[in-house]
Amino acid sequence: MFNGRYFKSTEEAFLYYIVAEKHGKEFAKTEYNLERLVLPNMDEKLYTWIKTTGLIMLKNIIKQKFSTKSGLLDIMKRENHLAILNCTDTHPLFTCGGKIQDVKRWISKQPLTVYEIPTMKDLDIEKLNKTLRGQNLLGILTMIVRAKLSIERKF
Repeated sequence: MFNGRYFKSTEEAFLYYIVAEKHGKEFAKTEYNLERLVLPNMDEKLYTWIKTTGLIMLKNIIKQKFSTKSGLLDIMKRENHLAILNCTDTHPLFTCGGKIQDVKRWISKQPLTVYEIPTMKDLDIEKLNKTLRGQNLLGILTMIVRAKLSIERKF
């Protein structure tokens, strides 16, 4: 549940707001279109919206998801030291850009590297490191939320 609407996943919630930004809220909320949400072609206006409003909205969607589900919060506590790589899709901005086995193979060939997770104010999607073929924005935002929840003493 986010802004009074129920979504099956973080990705679906964010997709809804992207489609609403691109095509209008009436288009996005019709049952037919909700079942067929797909990421629209990225144009400059949509990319600008994602870099400004969209990033904050997605962070808030993720924070609400983990704050309201104690099981997920427990996983965040237990795995606080691990990197979060989103391999649920092949989108070049939001995920690692490949399937789990492709990402594992890619990781095994990389030199040991330490990456610093940016803060929201320092997050620049144009400068994100590539993980396989994607920028893993959902994974990075989830790690930012995890750090914020830890600071807020949620765990």
